[in-house]
Amino acid sequence: MQEGAGIAAVVKHFVLNQQETNRRTVDSHVDEQTLWELYYPPFQAAVGAGVAAVMCSYNFANGKQACENAQTLTVDLKERMGFKGWVMSDWWAFGSGNGAAAGADQDMPGTDGYFTAAALSNLPGGRLEDMAARVLSGLAHGGSFRPAALPGCRAGCDCEDLLYNVNATSAEHVALARSLAAESAILLKNTFVEASGREVLPLRAGQTVAVLGSACAARGVQFPEAADWTAADYYVVGGSGRVLSQKVVSVLEGLSGRGLLLQASTSESIPNAAKVLQAAEVAIICGGATTSESFDRRNLRLDQEEFIVTALSLAGNLGVPAVVVALAPGAITTPWKDNATAALLLFLSGQETGNAAADVLLGTVGPSGRLPVTLPLQEEDAVPPCDGTSLCIYEEQLKGGWHIYDGKSVAFPFGHGLSYTKFDYAVINDRPRLRDGNPLATLTIRVRNVGTTFGVEVPQMYVRFPASESKVDRRMQLRGFQKSPKLAPGEGHDFRFALAPRDLSVWDTEHHNWKVVAGRFQVFLGASSRDLRLCGKFEDGAGQSMRPCCTDSRSSLAGYAARCRSWPV
Repeated sequence: MQEGAGIAAVVKHFVLNQQETNRRTVDSHVDEQTLWELYYPPFQAAVGAGVAAVMCSYNFANGKQACENAQTLTVDLKERMGFKGWVMSDWWAFGSGNGAAAGADQDMPGTDGYFTAAALSNLPGGRLEDMAARVLSGLAHGGSFRPAALPGCRAGCDCEDLLYNVNATSAEHVALARSLAAESAILLKNTFVEASGREVLPLRAGQTVAVLGSACAARGVQFPEAADWTAADYYVVGGSGRVLSQKVVSVLEGLSGRGLLLQASTSESIPNAAKVLQAAEVAIICGGATTSESFDRRNLRLDQEEFIVTALSLAGNLGVPAVVVALAPGAITTPWKDNATAALLLFLSGQETGNAAADVLLGTVGPSGRLPVTLPLQEEDAVPPCDGTSLCIYEEQLKGGWHIYDGKSVAFPFGHGLSYTKFDYAVINDRPRLRDGNPLATLTIRVRNVGTTFGVEVPQMYVRFPASESKVDRRMQLRGFQKSPKLAPGEGHDFRFALAPRDLSVWDTEHHNWKVVAGRFQVFLGASSRDLRLCGKFEDGAGQSMRPCCTDSRSSLAGYAARCRSWPV
């Protein structure tokens, strides 16, 4: 919720809306423990932060339509999570008149007749009053009843024309969009080039740079194609929530006027690319992929994958270091990664994509983004949407999300992201587990910049649960991450991590509540889920100090266990 702005936040889609394919008919079946430990936590975090409303989804959840599911809406969301706001439907999501009785408080957009006075007349006593109170209190808390910034627009009036036609763009908003896009860019790879005696990135002023591929100069969605509500581009998602800009900055435009000697071939023409590469000191090769509401991506490939592979081969034969810039809506496959000298990934970064990419490529902004997903080695390793059937059983259970790839080699792991400098990790202070305490354990680490340039680090804390109970899944789980300020060479920053009872709990399906697990826990601090730097353990009140992990950089837990017999996995 944006305090003071008259804006109330809505979180969606509740719940198990994990695919767009057959989204109105698919029935997602998930066991109770997996639901609470894997799929509910993002919503529970939003509830804890005071979100005003929750939007229920089109799909079915464990046999009942999500907007007519009393178990998920009333029992789980309102009673067990303690949600005090209101539940609104996705547009025309109801399949019958049972939504209000199940826990939905608002029918959107309200034209299907399910929430008329007659339809709501048979609700249990107090339910209608509860619906009204939830909506009105949520609007009041969000500032909807205060004088509006737009004259003539207030609660109870039709503000659509005023809101949709207002120009909210300002220099401050553009600068914020650029900063957010740059700080979220993820440096996947950056290889040392022997000829120059340094990594290929950041680029240097005066370099001759070949800019290759249509994605480097891609334009945003415009009319007439914008008339298709699902139309998307490499900057924004398609669908009802898209925001189309008339001022999209491409990668080529972002690099222009920045002190580089640019030679561009903005097509997938191999002869043209070969010609431009002849005089280049370094190459930028772009690829992109789109996604939209109402259907899933056909594959995880970049649209220009074949061109990227061929262009990298050309650059390699000519001895030209090549950087792949990927503009993607989510996880992608990277069969070109081994031949790329460097790779930069931006997730649908909006109108300032090109400027943000240039800022990172030139080192004006140091890369600090981290992967919120895993990039698999091959598409077959991922779990595809359920297609051709209405029943979708989540057989992977707690092995969903980035844990799909546990035990498998991956292209780039969850949490991965490089900087233009190097960091080391050291423990400053740690405390053993305290019985009945909150937090149950704390530790302070110091991250120090040991490189030669400024940089930002994002240390991540993972916990591995004990094998004390058969119901406990032993996967390593993310339990916190923090971001450092911009650190100069030699400068350090201290981070305090705390483990609360919830962090060391599992969902008890017998008592339908969280239960703190007893036994030996392992704690890991690192730069990604497979780059663990500090390791420790504690058990029933007794702790052992954190120490450097017995692993090579980016090694797996299996390798870690093999080297450290006293630290069993």
